[in-house]
Amino acid sequence: MSAPYTHKRGDTFNFGLYVKATVNGAVQTDLTGWTGISQIRQMNDAKIADLTFSWDDASTAAGRLYAASTTGWPLGDAVLDVQLTTPAGEIISSETIYIDILGDVTR
Repeated sequence: MSAPYTHKRGDTFNFGLYVKATVNGAVQTDLTGWTGISQIRQMNDAKIADLTFSWDDASTAAGRLYAASTTGWPLGDAVLDVQLTTPAGEIISSETIYIDILGDVTR
C-alpha cells in the first residue's frame, strides 16, 4: 500500500490537518474545548515518536502535529492518528493517516 503523505527523515515534522471526529454517527466540525494527543508508529505497532498536537483553529477542526527532530525515524510506512478528549471526558480517535518516511538526500 502506498501512503498518501511522505516525510523526509531528518526534516522537521510540521503537519497541518483537519481532524475528523465522529460522535454518534455525526462528524463534528467545531472541536472547541477538545484536547488531543498523537503518536506515529511503524506498521508493526512499534512507536516511532510522540507528536505534539495543537489547534490552529479548533472551531474549524484545523490542527497541527509537530516533531522537531526526526533524524532517528525509521524509513518506510508509518501510521498516526489523533486521540481526542471531549470537554465531557469522552475519548474519540481520528481517522488513521498513513505516512511514508523517506530517506533524506542532503544531510
